Amino acid sequence: MPIPRRVNSNHLKWYKEIEKSLFRFFGLFDNLCSLCYEETLRQIEQGGERNNMEHWCCCVADNQVHDHWVVLNPIQEVSNGPLWYEEVKRKHAGWQEGMHRRRLPGNGPCPAICTGGCCIKSCRPITCTTQLCEKMIFVLNKSGVSGFGWHKALQIEEIIELPGILQALYGVRTGKVDSSQVELYLKSIKELAVKFSGVSLQRRKSLAAESIDHFLK
Repeated sequence: MPIPRRVNSNHLKWYKEIEKSLFRFFGLFDNLCSLCYEETLRQIEQGGERNNMEHWCCCVADNQVHDHWVVLNPIQEVSNGPLWYEEVKRKHAGWQEGMHRRRLPGNGPCPAICTGGCCIKSCRPITCTTQLCEKMIFVLNKSGVSGFGWHKALQIEEIIELPGILQALYGVRTGKVDSSQVELYLKSIKELAVKFSGVSLQRRKSLAAESIDHFLK
C-alpha cells in the first residue's frame, strides 16, 4: 500500500497536463468503452458468462478508487475539495441498483461510475490514466498504429517507449521529474494521437466493435 505523501503542486500540475493529453488520445477510441461497459452489464444481468469475466469492463469489475485511496484522497482534496467523495457517492447513488450484490471478478464496481461514465473528471486513480486494456491494444494493432500483441493490457509507457513518470507525479512512488521529461512525454502522446487520428473514424468504430466480439462474445 503506498504511503500517503504531501501533494507536490508542481507535480500535480504536470500530471493534469499529461492526463488531459491522454484523455484526448483515449477519446479517439470513440465508443469502445461504452460498448465494453454495455456488453459487460448484459452478461452480468444474464448470470455472467464466466469464460469472459477477465475481459469485462474494468470500471465494473475493479475498484481503483479503493485500491488507490491512500494517494487518491489527498490529491482529490487538493483538486476538488474535501467533500469530493461525497459528491462522487451522490452521483453514483442508484447506479444499476443491485449490481453491488453481484459476484464480480475483482472488487468492483467502482464507486465513481455514474450515468454519464466516470464522475471523477481529473486526477483519476493512476491505473485509469496509464493503462490500456487488451481491447485498446487490439484496435491499435489492427489499425497499424502499434505492433504490440493484444493478449494483455499494457501501460502507456510501453506504447510510447518512455520511462514511467506518471507514478512519480501522482505520488505512487518517489522520484525526480523535470520539465524536459514532461515535454517529451506530451510530445510522444501527441505523436501517437496524430498517428491514430489518421485512421478513419469508421475504421476505428469497426475495430472497436470487432474487439468486443473477440474478447467478450
